[in-house]
Amino acid sequence: MDTYWDLSGTIRDYDFTKRSTVNLKRLTDSARFREEDSETIFRYLRDQMEVVPFGDYLKRYLYERCGMEEPFREIPEDVYIGLIADSFAMNRAPRSFAPVTSKWRNIIKRWLRSMSVHRSTVFLLGFGLNMTDGDVSMFLKKVLKEQDFDFNDPDETAFWYCYHNALPYAEAVSLQNGDDAGEPETEIAPGFWQSVGDRLPVYLTNPVMLRAYLRRLRDRQQDRTDRLSGEFARLYEKAVPAARRILAGAGELVSAERGSSGACDIERVLYSGIRRGAGHNLEPAGRSMLSALFSRKRLDRQHLGRLLNGQAQPDRFDLLTLLFLIHSASGGEKIAPRERFGRFIDEANALLRRCDLWELYPVNPYEGFLLMCLLTDDPICVFNDVWEMSYEV
Repeated sequence: MDTYWDLSGTIRDYDFTKRSTVNLKRLTDSARFREEDSETIFRYLRDQMEVVPFGDYLKRYLYERCGMEEPFREIPEDVYIGLIADSFAMNRAPRSFAPVTSKWRNIIKRWLRSMSVHRSTVFLLGFGLNMTDGDVSMFLKKVLKEQDFDFNDPDETAFWYCYHNALPYAEAVSLQNGDDAGEPETEIAPGFWQSVGDRLPVYLTNPVMLRAYLRRLRDRQQDRTDRLSGEFARLYEKAVPAARRILAGAGELVSAERGSSGACDIERVLYSGIRRGAGHNLEPAGRSMLSALFSRKRLDRQHLGRLLNGQAQPDRFDLLTLLFLIHSASGGEKIAPRERFGRFIDEANALLRRCDLWELYPVNPYEGFLLMCLLTDDPICVFNDVWEMSYEV
């Protein structure tokens, strides 16, 4: 089963991607991992997993781009606030992609002090700071440890084109709105885009071809959203009985006996080690020592409720967490860890492809965490233990 650790066919070819994969393999092959899996994983995540605080990286980016000569640590925060504010004004970039009531200065402060941000913030800064597509790409991959530009998403495709050609945000809005009246319709031959694969950006430098491609993506967008929601619903229907099997195996009551929902059962299985406060709610995720690594990854009952009610759109991490739970509940079938690990990789990659998402990306700390847990004898127990340890002072 060692072939399952050869992820070269499922991840992008970045040096730090390869380094992460090698580090994970070395760790899980060690005697220490076999003897103390939970503690070993927690210490690795806490002490060895490379974390680049977003705010620090943003400051370093500004420091180097502006050619500052003073010692880096001696630059006051107000200098960076002024640089960002002036740059946004000069580039006529919005302060947010959605309505916001916070003061502009406070928004910038949050960026400069954040350990992690949503990828939309990176795209916003791309326009405000007049970044190149390469700059934005490094923020996504190295700092957020997420996938590069998503060329199945019309907005991200339009953003990439603007960064690549040093175009302002107004041009991105025009591309997003499909303002191409008067231009001839361009037909794209069936299968053409699939044939170009990772070379896709090369073909999008032509503005006529770009607009044709964006029209194609917009036509498919609702279908993509429906597929994502459908896959989430399918996984949720499997995850609820899986969670209840685990609870029953541990001698605990399930929702039918407690009068609670399936979402509550999933939360109990995944996060039983986290303390609860008022209203029986889990201790806030921000208090975890691993909060920077697992930002917005906790699938608690509140988040599940928003997803089930259509108040939020499921993302790759929601799908992967449910799939992890399903694979961790074997239903009585005895499965060797590496066999389980391999099955998960195969199904996860197929799932992500169906949703037009990148395949497994072990550079991301959370995805690496799931993979490490699956290589243990009791993945759910280890998953719980690591979360519990992250709240201990």
